[in-house]
Amino acid sequence: MKRLFSTLALCSLLLTACNSTPTETTAETENPLCSEPLSVNPDIPEGDVLSLAQTQTDSAEAYNFTEESGAEIIPVDNNNSYAVWWEPTDFDPTQDTVVVSLHGHASWAVRDFEAWYPELTQRNVAYLGLQWWFGRSLEDEGYYEPDQVYALIAEQLAAKGIPSGHVIFEGFSMGSARSYGVTLYDHLCGENYFAVSIANSGPWEDEYALYKKVLTKAYGSRPFEGTHWILFCGEQDPKEKPGTVCDSMAMTQDRLENMGGTIDLFIKDSTGGHGSFMLNLDNVNEAIEKATASITPAS
Repeated sequence: MKRLFSTLALCSLLLTACNSTPTETTAETENPLCSEPLSVNPDIPEGDVLSLAQTQTDSAEAYNFTEESGAEIIPVDNNNSYAVWWEPTDFDPTQDTVVVSLHGHASWAVRDFEAWYPELTQRNVAYLGLQWWFGRSLEDEGYYEPDQVYALIAEQLAAKGIPSGHVIFEGFSMGSARSYGVTLYDHLCGENYFAVSIANSGPWEDEYALYKKVLTKAYGSRPFEGTHWILFCGEQDPKEKPGTVCDSMAMTQDRLENMGGTIDLFIKDSTGGHGSFMLNLDNVNEAIEKATASITPAS
């Protein structure tokens, strides 16, 4: 089995980044989350995920669009997967904002970039998207886990010179369902890159292994203290049974607030279904306007 990085490299990234002092921790006491064993990747062929993105019928057109738009396709994790980076002309990494996006179930980072591109060019913000699905299995083992996702995102942000607090992090559907864990790593073990996390149509799952531990207070009673959130759902999205995605996102709000998180905005699109966040620019504009207000220019 290949690991995300070597054990020492990833431990160094997460542990060194544990200089924040969230509730119930001190500078001398790291959070237990940050010293847990690393997740192990499935054994995926080197270069295969990128090759699939180039050739699959549901991604090839978006891959071509991504290249034509001047974005970088960056091999990550020893070429086991890839990331998409795009920046506007005159982008200043010390001052400007980056949208970091985690695509949904069985999807592709290049398709996610294509969806975000009009908003990026309108607002002159940069973009980083991670291909966290391996292009085959639709079960949990077909994806990077939150610790791996965060390590790869943090590696790219560090390479681009992005300071803490300059990222709007967005996850859609399954990407949203894992965004709570990725944000937790950024907050407790990382560089606090995320000024705001947008959870888009993917609720908290009590039975997911990491979240079960969070609910036992293994990482403190308020591990999300200091994190800021924008939640989104379409009221015509019936994917959750019983109830709707909006019902589950309301439960997610309760979970986050009970653990110290701050909900800055909860958008409920009365006519929207799954995916309506990006399909209705009013939704995106409202969320980004609110999120951008939380970005403080670096001194």
